[in-house]
Amino acid sequence: MFERFTERARRVMFYARVEAGRFGSSHIETEHLLLGLIREDSALASRFSISEVSEDSIRSQILAVTPVRESIPTTVDIPLTDESDSVLSYATEEADRLGHQHIGIEHLLLGLLRQQDCFAARMLRERGAALEVMRRELATAPPPVSPETRSGRSFEELARSVHEKERMVLERGVGLEGRASGMYERYTEKARRSIFFARYEASQFGSPIVETEHLLLGALREDTVHFDLFMPSADSIESVRQQIERRQVVPVEKVSIIADLPLSDECKQVQAYADEEAMLLGSKRIGPEHLMLGLLREEGSLAARILREYGAELEHIRRGLGA
Repeated sequence: MFERFTERARRVMFYARVEAGRFGSSHIETEHLLLGLIREDSALASRFSISEVSEDSIRSQILAVTPVRESIPTTVDIPLTDESDSVLSYATEEADRLGHQHIGIEHLLLGLLRQQDCFAARMLRERGAALEVMRRELATAPPPVSPETRSGRSFEELARSVHEKERMVLERGVGLEGRASGMYERYTEKARRSIFFARYEASQFGSPIVETEHLLLGALREDTVHFDLFMPSADSIESVRQQIERRQVVPVEKVSIIADLPLSDECKQVQAYADEEAMLLGSKRIGPEHLMLGLLREEGSLAARILREYGAELEHIRRGLGA
């Protein structure tokens, strides 16, 4: 099925996986698919006269009924629920009905509405979505563009391939020069993903650059093993995110994750500290735990203040990591 998906539809699936992991869900639910659609194209719903389909409104409605559990690393396989699997089948049927060779994000939106009893469909109908209206609109619209040639690739392979693309974009656009750009060669895969998720968090907060608080969330997202060591009095990563949200002074529009978001000067200094901490602890590679030590050493940063508020102590952490 996925070989017919456009690149944008594939990114929707990747973002849905990210959202499922962020909610700590063991499966990719239809509401995660909807968030993925909005993440890929925030204006998609407005094309079909669907009102109030912002990421914030949808996420708030999901949070009102869904408990947030411990986040799940991207290395863990997260399967589709039966409902979500049916959505993809319906999307294929809708593409065939319209005579479209490829399956795009519009077909995924139709597929969500076809799965009438699912949470995502209910949220869409509450906002005025109508299946037949959307079908008529799409019947007169150009078909989705052709995807790159692929065959027989699984969902997991597709998700990893999109993840790798996003990471490559990140490493080209982080705004580092000279010695700092070569530092990525020493980064573990988890540290690289920490930077990727820091960029994702920055886009979620509408920041044009990656700040230390975004890097903190990215590192915590990838290093759940040391959470209690760095955050002894924190309940979860979500409580840390809420703390950051409360401190955001001016709400701004979210930034596209495709945009090149550079690291702030503070984050560049954090990377230099992380390099030192890795060497101090006798590690040849730089991991997310070293990035967090670097954050704590950048004492005037928001991330350092938050770490200290939750009980982080530099020497105690160093001893804990060296044990």
